[in-house]
Amino acid sequence: GLVLGLLADHEETLLRFPGEAKRHHTTAGGWLEHVLSVTRTAVFLAQKYEEHYPRLSLSRELVVAGAVLHDIGKLLEFQARPE
Repeated sequence: GLVLGLLADHEETLLRFPGEAKRHHTTAGGWLEHVLSVTRTAVFLAQKYEEHYPRLSLSRELVVAGAVLHDIGKLLEFQARPE
């Protein structure tokens, strides 16, 4: 799908880009660690909302896609350089 394609397209960058320079995930691949952490948190929160609101129907695939796409977008933003 779309999200897997984007992850594949940016695999090299995800494997080498740090999360931040000084705070967290500072090593190569740190941004990928951040993406995984955000995605796990989003899935956890979706589960909690479903438990609290039984009539709520959330798509786990869309929750994961939203978390990943948000961070892929940030990665592209960081790489953009004004001309």
